[in-house]
Amino acid sequence: MAQTLMPNEIIIVDDGSNDNLENALLPYSTPIIKYIRHETNKGASEARNTGIRAASYEYIAFLDSDDTWRTEKLERQCAFMKKNSLYICCTNFALYRQGLMIMQSAFRPYKTFNLSVQDMAWGCFISPGSTLICQRKLLLDISGYDTSFKRFEDWDLLFRLSHHQPIGWLDESLSDIFVENHASKKSELQGLERMREKFSNKNIPDNIKKIILSSYWFHKATINFKHNKYAQFLMYLIMSYFKKPLNHFPIKAVLLPKFFSRMMSGR
Repeated sequence: MAQTLMPNEIIIVDDGSNDNLENALLPYSTPIIKYIRHETNKGASEARNTGIRAASYEYIAFLDSDDTWRTEKLERQCAFMKKNSLYICCTNFALYRQGLMIMQSAFRPYKTFNLSVQDMAWGCFISPGSTLICQRKLLLDISGYDTSFKRFEDWDLLFRLSHHQPIGWLDESLSDIFVENHASKKSELQGLERMREKFSNKNIPDNIKKIILSSYWFHKATINFKHNKYAQFLMYLIMSYFKKPLNHFPIKAVLLPKFFSRMMSGR
C-alpha cells in the first residue's frame, strides 16, 4: 500500500476481530496511525462511520481490509479530482477471485467521468469500499452510512451522495479488489428489500424509481444465480429487463463481460 502521495493520517478500525491486530501493528507504529477497536462486531457501515467521525482532515479515502491500492492511487486520483473540481471520486479496479486476476480493468460503460443520480440508481458497481475518496463534510452532511443496511450499504451511500455532488469516475485501475463473497443469501436479500423500501416512497422522479426497481430485480437475479437457482435467476432477470429495457446498465456492465470472458476461456 506504499503511496507516492503519503496520507496525512491512517485510521484503522478493528471491527471486533480476533486477530490481535493492535499488537500486529506495533512494529509499524507512527504518529499518523490511529487504531480504533470495536469490542463487538458492528458491521461494515458502523466501522466506516467510526473512521469518518475519527478523521481529522478534509478528505477521506477508503480501503477495505481484504483489498489493496496501487502505488500511485492517491496521487493520481487526487490530481484528477483537483483538475475536475470534484468532491467525490471512485476509480476503476482489477478483480481477483481465489487469488487469481479475473479482470485487469472492470468494464463500466459510463458515458462521462461525472456520474449522476441516474448512474447511481442502477446500483453500486465502482467498489467504493476501496476506491472512494470523498470530502468528509459531505459524508457527515448525509449522516454517513446507514447502519440499517447489512448489505448494499455502498449503493445506498452513493445514491444519497449523488444528490449533493456528481461522483467522479477515473477510468484507471488503481485498486485491486479481491472478491470472496461469504455473504448469506438472507442478508443480501434483506439489504435489497431495505433499498427498495427506503426509496420506493421517496420524493424522487418516476424514471429514477423505475431504474432502482429494475436494478432491484437484477440483483435478485444474480443472488439466485450464485445459489444455483437458475429458474429464479431467469425470471428475475426478465422482470428487470422489462422494467427498464433501454440502456440496461447492469446487463452491459456485469452479464455481458462475464459471457464474453467465458467464451474467450472456452468454459
